[in-house]
Parts: sequence; structure tokens; C-alpha cells
Amino acid sequence: MFSIIIDQLRFRKLPIGEYDRISTIVAWVWMVLIGMVMNSDILLYDKIFFAFGISVILQTIGIYIAYLIMVWWLKRQAYYDGNGNLWGLVVTASTVDMATPLIALSHPIIMVIFAVVSFAVFYNALKSGLNLEAKATVITILVVTVFVLILGALAGAIAAIIGLPIEQM
Repeated sequence: MFSIIIDQLRFRKLPIGEYDRISTIVAWVWMVLIGMVMNSDILLYDKIFFAFGISVILQTIGIYIAYLIMVWWLKRQAYYDGNGNLWGLVVTASTVDMATPLIALSHPIIMVIFAVVSFAVFYNALKSGLNLEAKATVITILVVTVFVLILGALAGAIAAIIGLPIEQM
């Protein structure tokens, strides 16, 4: 798995079959670890273990829902036939995001550059993994982003209706 991550960071073209070596359990554990690192500020600054745990769980579920939307879209467009470990591709391409808490402490311009690099790693992994054209890759990412934003707004509205406190970003 780590060689795949290094290859992604080096923008190597990896076919979807390369991700078959990653077991589903390892991919899930790795995604939870990514969530733990991404939400580590809750432990460092607020020291609220319950909020940390909920944040990690919700982030992991949110990424999995985005993954399911992406699979649905790719299958609908006949870009993905279900063969190959697409979850492994998503998880390994998300590894670069583990640096976000450290990058966030730096200058905002560096954070923007980091976001572009993170997007480029995912874009390259998806494009080369499924052998997509650039247009199809961008449209797929946009469709998933729109659906996730809509679902996030709905989840926020439902949380507000039932009285759950929502932390402002």
C-alpha cells in the first residue's frame, strides 16, 4: 500500500488493478487513521474525546458516501464496471490529506497550494486508474462534489431541526 501512495505522490499512472493488493480492512483502517489525523485539533485544543470520536466517524462515513456517489456515477457513465479496488484508490489518494493539520498552521497561500496538490493527486489517481479522459475525470469530481454539498446541507438542516449543536467552521 505504501508503494502505491508513494507512486501517487510522484504522479505515476497506476491502473485500477494495482489497487487490488490493498485489502478492504486495511483500507478502512487507513481511512480511519486519516480521519484521526485530520481531526486531531479537537484533541489538541479542546481535549474532548467524544467530539473527536464523533468527528472521525462522521468524516469516514462522509467520505464513504462520496465514494458511493462516485461509484454510482462512474457505473452510470460506463466508466467503471465494478472490477478493481476503487475504494483502495480513494483511500490511498486521500493519504496526502494527513498533512492538512500541519499545513493549516502555515500561511493561507501554502494551504491553497496544498489543496491544489491534494486535488491533483486524486485527479491523477482516478484518471489513470480508470483510464479516463480529462473531461470525464473533472465531471466525475464535480458531480460528486455537488452531491456531497447538497447532502451536507441537508444533514446540517436535519441536525438543526432536531437540535444538535453544529460547530461553525
